[in-house]
Formats: sequence, structure tokens, C-alpha cells
Amino acid sequence: LKLFIGSEGNKFHSCISLTAHPMLAEFADPAGCARTDMLNSSMFAKLWAYAIMSGLAFVLAILVPYFWSFRHRELDITVADDDMLAAEYPAPPRDPESSAPNMEAARHHLRRTSATIGDEWLDPLCCDTSEMNRIGGTGTELYFTMLRDFGILFAVMAALTTPLTAFSLLGNFAPDGGQALVRSTVGNLGKLESVEVLDPTLRVVEIGCQGLKLMDLTPSFAWLDFVGALILLVYTAWFRFVKIPRLEAVDALRQVSPSDFAVEVSHLPPFIDRAKDYRTELKEHLVRRLKSASASRSDSGASEPDICELTLAHDYGGMLDELQLRAALLQSREIAQAHQNLKKAAGIDKRLKKLEGQLKGFLDPEKLPVSVAFAILGSTSAVQNLLFDYRLSNFYICRKLQRRSRQFRGNQIRIRRAPEPTDLIWENQSYSWHRRFCRRIIVQCIVMLVMVISTVVTYVLTAASTAISPSQLNYIGDSQCDPVSSPVPHASGNASSDFECINTVAQNWTRDVAVARGSDTLNCWCATQGYQVLIQNSTLRADCDPWLLGLVESAAVKSSVSLATVLLNVMLKHLLLALAAFEKPLTYTALNCSTMQKLFLSQVVNTGCIVFLVNAWGPESLRDLSLLIPGIGALLFRGPFDDLTRGWYTVVGTTILLNMLMVSVINSGTCVASVMYVWVRRRLCAGRAKHQAELIQLYTNPDFQIDTKYAQFLTVVFVTMMYSAGLPLLNLFAFLFMFVTFWTEKVALLWASKRPPNLQGTMAKQASELIFYAVGAHCAFAIMTYGQPCSYPSRQVGGSLASLAEQASSYVLVPISLSRLTTESTWMMSLLAIFLAVLWLLWTCVWLLELTLGMACTVLCMACHPRRPQINPEAASIETGIRGHRNAAAGMSWAQASKHIEQNFPPASYTLLQQPSMQPFAKFLGKAEAAGPAKATPRQDACTSPKPPALPPEPLAPPEPEQGA
Repeated sequence: LKLFIGSEGNKFHSCISLTAHPMLAEFADPAGCARTDMLNSSMFAKLWAYAIMSGLAFVLAILVPYFWSFRHRELDITVADDDMLAAEYPAPPRDPESSAPNMEAARHHLRRTSATIGDEWLDPLCCDTSEMNRIGGTGTELYFTMLRDFGILFAVMAALTTPLTAFSLLGNFAPDGGQALVRSTVGNLGKLESVEVLDPTLRVVEIGCQGLKLMDLTPSFAWLDFVGALILLVYTAWFRFVKIPRLEAVDALRQVSPSDFAVEVSHLPPFIDRAKDYRTELKEHLVRRLKSASASRSDSGASEPDICELTLAHDYGGMLDELQLRAALLQSREIAQAHQNLKKAAGIDKRLKKLEGQLKGFLDPEKLPVSVAFAILGSTSAVQNLLFDYRLSNFYICRKLQRRSRQFRGNQIRIRRAPEPTDLIWENQSYSWHRRFCRRIIVQCIVMLVMVISTVVTYVLTAASTAISPSQLNYIGDSQCDPVSSPVPHASGNASSDFECINTVAQNWTRDVAVARGSDTLNCWCATQGYQVLIQNSTLRADCDPWLLGLVESAAVKSSVSLATVLLNVMLKHLLLALAAFEKPLTYTALNCSTMQKLFLSQVVNTGCIVFLVNAWGPESLRDLSLLIPGIGALLFRGPFDDLTRGWYTVVGTTILLNMLMVSVINSGTCVASVMYVWVRRRLCAGRAKHQAELIQLYTNPDFQIDTKYAQFLTVVFVTMMYSAGLPLLNLFAFLFMFVTFWTEKVALLWASKRPPNLQGTMAKQASELIFYAVGAHCAFAIMTYGQPCSYPSRQVGGSLASLAEQASSYVLVPISLSRLTTESTWMMSLLAIFLAVLWLLWTCVWLLELTLGMACTVLCMACHPRRPQINPEAASIETGIRGHRNAAAGMSWAQASKHIEQNFPPASYTLLQQPSMQPFAKFLGKAEAAGPAKATPRQDACTSPKPPALPPEPLAPPEPEQGA
């Protein structure tokens, strides 16, 4: 090349003559430049500056609405007296025996069962995530915290990848098939030129009249992506191991809930000689153990121990669902009679007669065996004493060696802290552990079968769309940049499987030659011209109408398949929900965790993995092995792409982007539509109600299904992290999903949902642990993307880094070339992948040791060197390591705490009919259950006589000293 060195004052610059190389003339002509400057990079610096400033402005703009609602409030633990409660929660003015519609009572029911605090509706714009704790416990607060924080993280990652997106939009390397989204991908970096003129790995990025080698830019893009992934990894680790444990500890201290005063007693005898005295005898046994535990502690200042409430959960033999159905039918019959619909009432009578025949013997709970009991004690100190007394009962061998004084009627009972009453699934309490285990095994087998069927259906749909759509494969004559030479034949007649559209050949054809040959030649020539050129030129557009119609057809088919995938996920969600409920878990937390894991796995496979596998060309051994699978074996691993080449982003990348965009839109749209449906239905149907039960049904909001929401959140995070290295626009889509979902879900929870159970942070822990695997998947895909020599050219590193990468290649489970691990753009991802693999191995070893040696050591320590718990408010804050917070429950008696709970976290009882799901059917579920559990005899004790007022929470910062102090 001929170099001209010119001077202007003291400035020198180098430029390349137009006559030096015809390729440079082609670069300069579109910009009207006389020559392309390859040394001056001022335009590139401006683009970098604009991209970085735009990213920062974007992040700052989205932080404003998030922090608009950030108003941390201290939890109010003021104990209201009876007069305050009567004034704040007035009883609805209606006759309890009357079934006439009462709108005021229905609205009172709506406020009491919805996500309100003190019967007051909260403003979604001004309600911080900490307020969610007072509504649905730690689990609900952590869900909205994850939406908010990960939305900010993906906004930061979108800002970091803004330069990559900007430079991609300037290129034309990817095949122009009319998909606007492909221009934002890594496959579009750089200018496309004939391979006979310039090696694609040495292509140039041009801005105006300035040019720069793409190889000089790619390491910077990779480093920005690496920084974003590292930030997300560090935050996830902090969130999982610092944020969640601290928040749970703080909530355990600051919240007052029934679980603080309650224990669960299991492994009880199903019957005793006098069934009516079961509660009395169990209560007396617990009181004896409480007195013995208090005496061993020499706790003379403690009040006389007593049991404030004792609830027995009877074994209905799995018929409690049928009992609820019977109660619902009785209620429906009353409604039909109120509407004078005698035909419907007669049909319900027939169903009731048949159902009551099945329920004979289950209508009197006193005649049923006892499965578990829940006892509310008078103080938290009594709970601690009883738990310490039965500390070894959680271990099977120790329980079999239990002293006779601790046994109840000869049974080695187990006592542990009770879950929250709203977290209990009462229908499942009668299922023993072995029955639940068998059901879990059956469900796992069914889930695997369902997953295989859904995967096959999605695979067939995607493969059929690929076969029906016109072929968009485009070749430039370089094996590193082109699809495989023998892709799966297409069913479309527009292109035969034997014809390969080579870009470098088609560029030499004239318009007349292409039109004269027609068919494949014309389609190839049109594809070489590109969608943008054809749209702007009416003459060329007329000649290429068949090719353009093929693009429209292909886009329509892809959109239909994406919509079908979303609908399949919806149907699969309902099926997996039913399967998770079939496992009969004891708590809603366990049910939600099971549902979240199943939904997450199915949605990730259908949304992000199937389209990748359909278009993948696997190794020969894998293709031969797939032939053993009947039906679809001949389609597996026979796609057109054996690597992430330029055409992969047009065919696969745009489909993934479209899937994620539809997920974001449909999720938020469904949430808004459900809220509007609840409001409109209530407004239109309330005036036509003839029975109070109808109004109660209309004024009962739907459940807030947090399990499906966690699964959707994880799906978006996982798919985004998997492919964002090559599809940076996914970071923006993920942010939009988090941002819109955060606000729409807040509106849905606060204004149109039933109060969720008081959930713990179990789901948030599992979700954050799964995100670690998403970071590992991001590293693997980034190595595949940034190591591709054609679409993302990068130089090799040398020295110690190369040898280190060579050693790390033995740990890589996928067939990745060693050269891909040692480029300037991938070596940092390789080190991060090795680091994550080592951490995973250590984590697995610690987990195995905890299950074996850790449990044995725990038993020995508890038996030989027991540590009595600290039960006073001051010591509790020191023991948990949470400074600035006192144990609010330790400063209360149950008489005080029950009023506070009814005010903030109702209900303050483990009685079956006090649970929100059972209250509408209270009068239909039998006199024994409706009567409630036996309570303590009225006397001056912790259950009835209040202690001095509870200590207010200690402020986090010391007060200002008075003047002169």
C-alpha cells in the first residue's frame, strides 16, 4: 500500500490512497470520501464517548423511578388494646345468620383478605420493598428486591454493551434478510467484502472516512461484557450469602408472628382411650415438660407455663379436599336457591348425596386419627425451653432412645418450631413422609416424561418452521464464516438443497443475468443486494418480489412458532402446577419451590435451548447416535450451523431475541389484563348478587402466584445470560422485563391480589443459586462467540496465559478448540469459568460433608455440650449478630402478640377455620372443627394477662445529645 504522510502545523497523520487498493475505494465511496483514514480515530473516540454517555444517562434515568419509592420504614410493633382494635376494625353491621347481600361487609372482607396494612391500601408508587415484608413475609420482599436489583444490573450491563451494539449497527457483515434485530448482533460487526479481496478475519469497521481493524476493537467489547458478568456474579454472591441471611435474621427479630410462640408436635399416637380427652392430656404433658425445662434452668422469674392454644390436625385420609368441595357445593346450593334456580339446586343436591356417601365417617373430626398438633405457648422463653428439651428429637436414632418422661402415651414425639399458619397446607398434613416420598418419585417420572414430550413438540414445531420457510442461508466462500455444506433439505420450492448462494459469486452477476436465470439465481442475487437496498430501489424491488415475499413468510412463520412456544409454556405451567400439588407438600414454601424449579427448567428449554439445537450441526458420532431415537432421530443435530457463524445470528439469534421480547410483552400484558378483569368483573357483577356468598366471591382477590413469577424471572435471567455475549440487546430486553414486571406486579399485589402467605427466603435462596449456573453458561457461550475467528476475530495471547488456558481446556466439557480459549477476547472468560468450576466442586464437597459428618458432629455437640438459647431481647440481638435490632417477640406475651399479629399478620391462630382459605366455608365444615381448639383456662397468666408494654425497636443511630450534656 502506498502511504502518504502529510503535515498540518505540528500535526501529522497517515492516510491510505484511493488508488492503493480498490477495496478502500469501496469503503470510502459510500461516505463520499476521497480516501479512508486508517490511522486517525477521532470519529471512533466520539462514538465511544457517545455510547458511554448514553449508557450512563440510561442507567441514571431508570434509577429515578426505582428510588422514588425507596423509603425505609421501621416496623411498628405498638400493641393495640381492645378499644383501639374495635375502633380500627369495626365489625361489619350485618346479621351473621342472614344471607342477604351486604356491600359494606363484602368491602370489609376485601380489605381484610387483601394485601393491606391496617386495613389501608398501599400506594404502589410510594411503597418500598420493605413494606412487602409486612404483607407476604421475607420471600415476597426478596422477590421484589430481586426484580429491582437485577433490573438495575441488566441496565448496567446494557450500558456496558452499548458500544458493541453501536458498532454492530454500523456494520453489514450479517446476511440482510429483513430482520432489523440482526443488525444489533455480534454477527453484523464490520464491513462485508469479497474473500478474494480481503480475509474476513481482517475486515474493517468504518465510521465516515475513518477506518479501524475490527480485531483492534473486539478485546474491548469482550472486556466490557466480562465486567458486566463479573458485577452480576459478585452481586449474586453477596445477595445469596449476605443479604438474604441478614434480612431473615432482622425479620426474625423485628417481626412478631405466631411461629415465634408456637411449636409443632408430630409422631403422636393416632388415638387414645378417651378421644375427647386428647387435647387435655397432650396439653398437660407439654405443661409438665415446660415446668421441667424451666426448673432445670432455675428460671424463677418466668410466669407459670401454660398452653394458650392447642390445635389438632386430624388425618382425613386425603378427604379434606372433598370436604371443602362439599362445603362449596352447600354454598352453591344456597346461592342457587337465592336466585330461585331450582334446576341447578336439584343438580347440586344429587352431587351432594353422592359425595356425602363417600365422606361418611369423615364429617366428625373427633373420630379421626391425629397426625400432628400445633401448640401456642405463652411466651418465647417457653418455646425456647421446650425446643431445647426436645432438641434431639429431630434425629431418628436419638428419638428412638427418647426418655419415657418425654414420651406421650408411649410414643417418641418430635417437637420443633412450627411454620407460619398461613404457610401451612392443611389438606396435606395427614400425608405421612413415606406417602409424600412415593408421590414425589411418581411426579419426578411424570415430569421427565412431560418434559420430553414438550421438548419434542417444540423441536418439531421449530424444525417444521425451518423446513417450510424459504432458505436464508448465505455463503461468502470461507469455511469459517459459512454454514455447513450439507444442511437439512428445505420443503420450500424457492431454493433447493443442492444450491448454495455464494455471496462472492453473486456479486459479479448483473441484474439482467439474475432476472434471466430466475429461481435460485435470482433469489441469491437479491439476498446479496440486501433488504435495505431493495426497499429503497423500486425497480429492484419489483424484480425481487418473490424473495421479499419469502422473507415475509419466514418472519410470519418464526413469529407463529414463538407465539406457539409461549402458549405451550402456559399450558405446561398449568400441568406442572397440578403435578407439584400432587406431591402433597406440607407448606406453601415447599410447594412454591417445587413448582418454581419445574417451571424454570421447562421454560428455559422451550424458550432458549430448542431453537439452538434445531439449527445445530453436531459431530458425526452424535448424529449417528441420534438415529437410535425413533421418530425425530433423523432431525437431531442436523441443522445448518456447526458454529456461531454470521448466518447463525440471522436464523437463530433473531428467533431468540423475538422470543424474549414476546415473553416481556406477554408477561406484563397478562398481569395488567388480570388486574383489569378483576376490577371490571367486580363492578359489573356486584349489583346482580342475591346472596352474601356471591359478594364474598367477587370481593375476594385472586392468589398472588409467586412461584410462577420466580420461574419466569429465572427464565429471563438464564436465557439472557446464556446468549447476551452475542446478542447484547438481550440485556435491554431483560431490563425492560424487570422494570415493567416490578411495577405491574406491585400494582397487582397491592390492589388486586389476596394477601400471600408469610413466606421465608427459601425460594430466593434457590433462585440466586441457580443464577450462578447462568453465569457459568454465559462464560461458555462467550467463549464460543468471542472465539469464533470469522464473526468475532481476535488475536491470540501468548506467554503464561496461553499455557494456563491449555491446562484449563481439560476441564471444558464441550468440544471447544484450544485456540478459542487463548484469544485476547476469551482468556478472561476462560479463567472465570475455571474459577466457577472450582467453586462448584468445593460447594459440592461441603454439601456432602454437611450431610454426613456435619450432621453427626451436630448430634454429638447437642448431646454432649448443649448450648442453651438466649431468650432476653438484648441477648437475642447479640447472638444473631444483628446490631441495632431487638427481639420484639421476646418482649411480649402471647396476649399482647396476638393483638399485634391480628393487626399486621393475621391470623393469630392455627385453628383450621381461622385460615383465610377456610373462612368462607366455616359453617359448612362440621361442628367439631367450627368449635375450634381447646384453649387455656381463664386466669392471670401469659395467655390472658398482659405484661408491661413491649420495648420499642432501638433506633439504628444514637439520638442527638441534648444541649449542655
